[in-house]
Amino acid sequence: MRSFPAGPLALVERACADLCQTLAARIVAWTWTDDAGRPLPAPDGTPEPFRRLTPHELLYLNHVLQGDHPAARGKGSSGSPTTSSDTEPPTSPKN
Repeated sequence: MRSFPAGPLALVERACADLCQTLAARIVAWTWTDDAGRPLPAPDGTPEPFRRLTPHELLYLNHVLQGDHPAARGKGSSGSPTTSSDTEPPTSPKN
């Protein structure tokens, strides 16, 4: 395993490496492309394909796997509430 130096940046690097490892164990295929529309290497069970993703993409995948993404809601998922503008506001129960 890679050795990480001490400090705040090291903590971020470690968390990112751990997230890539977790994603590698759960995601087995995708049709992900880069900004130019070129296919990215398919997941192969290692963290390497995930290291090519942006931090935003990594967090997106992590949220989707946790069922905490608007697209996953309403399909038996119990994600946490959100105030994002891309989702409908919660409704109150009718009396």
